Amino acid sequence: MASSSSPASPASASPASSPASASYLRSYLQEGYVVLREFASSEEVSKLRSRASEIMLAFSSSSSEEDGSAPHVFTTRDNKQSTTSDDYFLSSAHKVSCFLEEDAVDAEGNILVPQIDLAINKIGHAMHDVDSVFREFSRSDKIKQVCRTVGVKNATPVQSMYICKQPRIGGEVKVHQDSTFLATEPTPTCVGLWLALEEAHEKNGCLWVLPKSHNTEIARRFRRRASRGGSGLGEKENDPTGTGPVYFDAPLPDYTLDDFIPVPVQAGDMVLLNGALVHMSYPNTSSSSRHAYSLHVVDGSQTWSADNWLQRPPTTPFEPFEPLE
Repeated sequence: MASSSSPASPASASPASSPASASYLRSYLQEGYVVLREFASSEEVSKLRSRASEIMLAFSSSSSEEDGSAPHVFTTRDNKQSTTSDDYFLSSAHKVSCFLEEDAVDAEGNILVPQIDLAINKIGHAMHDVDSVFREFSRSDKIKQVCRTVGVKNATPVQSMYICKQPRIGGEVKVHQDSTFLATEPTPTCVGLWLALEEAHEKNGCLWVLPKSHNTEIARRFRRRASRGGSGLGEKENDPTGTGPVYFDAPLPDYTLDDFIPVPVQAGDMVLLNGALVHMSYPNTSSSSRHAYSLHVVDGSQTWSADNWLQRPPTTPFEPFEPLE
């Protein structure tokens, strides 16, 4: 855990600031992130949470009818991006798929919490396209305006996740940059829009950021191998010669955690994150969940890296907000 001394206050725009205003642009450009207070209304928050609950309950019902196959677990523990099911993870690029918390499942695959929907780590990764409720919010005028304000040209959503951060078992998300996973060429253009759907604080796993770290290079990439063999995602760190379908191409830099600051937010607040900004979140040690919706956009006129882990089939291409210039 980072130092308990009083951290710097997170960069934010006042609640009165309109999302259409450029008042927060300076903070975003200088710090690499900014908090937009009261970005989503209570009605919007409730609608997204209700829809996510429906998805998780449907997943719970279908899982109870499965034939004993291994549960689909997601974790970033030990600097690995892994899941117990390669194809399930990779094919989620164009679907709405549920992944379980690592600590919600024992070695034999048994669920350790009373209800399977309370074991879900996240839903991903194409809610912004596939699900009508999340699509409506993800393509709303105010989302488009934010992207224009921070300079995303030809804004194209490529990934979305509903993150639960379950009480007591919500896993740590290791230090990372979003452009590690979502690369465009020749220039990194990823921007993360992280919407709090519940209060997020230090005990339940709020975001921690390294201010101004967006001015550094993308430290490493999470790449998909040209040919596949074997099993296990991210089976070895910095191992381009391995057999797993994806790998990190460099070790994680040795960041000083005392340099990170927490970003506590209320439900409805939006955190904008430059794709190069280094950030993380600690495990949820509290009795309250920390639901959030995360959307990532890129400049659609740039080339989507052919070795990004997230690849869509030709029948479900990325859909830009507006026709590409």
